[in-house]
Amino acid sequence: MSGHPLLLSHRTQMGTCPENTLAGIHAAIAAGVDGIEVDVRAARDGTPMLLHDAVLSRSTGDPRLLAEVTPAAARYLRVRQPDGSAGDEGVPTLAAALEAVAGQCLLVLEVKEPGVAAAIARRVRAARAAEWCWTWSFLPDVVEEMRGALPEVPAALLVASPTPVDRAIATAVRLGAVGVSINHALIDDSVAESAARRGLALFTWTVNSAAEARRMRALGVSALCSDFPDRVERAYRRPLR
Repeated sequence: MSGHPLLLSHRTQMGTCPENTLAGIHAAIAAGVDGIEVDVRAARDGTPMLLHDAVLSRSTGDPRLLAEVTPAAARYLRVRQPDGSAGDEGVPTLAAALEAVAGQCLLVLEVKEPGVAAAIARRVRAARAAEWCWTWSFLPDVVEEMRGALPEVPAALLVASPTPVDRAIATAVRLGAVGVSINHALIDDSVAESAARRGLALFTWTVNSAAEARRMRALGVSALCSDFPDRVERAYRRPLR
């Protein structure tokens, strides 16, 4: 882990670009972020793809599940811009995302479903990307799968309300995760202290205001995920007084 707080761009750079796209990756890298977070699900043939929802409708307007679509068909869809208008890029594969990042920054893979760990591991190793990838998941079984399939890559458990934070911290320790990634609204002094006592790094999401970024910095989070990393960068990075 880095000795300074890391700034991560959420769903590639969803505040200003179509989410989970190569365009978002390029924009985030150009902005100088420490890392990029993406969502990973499997297409019909098991190929890992970048997509947040199981259904393609919100991001592309297609009513099908990603699990019903081939990677070739998914690439012909068009991921919407933040304002809802049509973009000019389809749903990319994880392999394409790894190629685009190419070690220029950290890549955080939020694994959205079980059963895709082995395929993710193959792509990460083929890209020689283990040194610059992390995996996160809300699902303890998926964290366990990723720890088994890709033990050389740090894994963290994501936590959102109404999950009891103390129980999630205990689960993360049991799974051998390096940390917990917790919704910023749930983090206070007691949560930060509890994670530290258990030897876990504390990550947070999705912080889009300078004031909240500074609060997270004061609480000692190791990494912060934002839709608008440029908006929170100064408040998050500057020394505390």
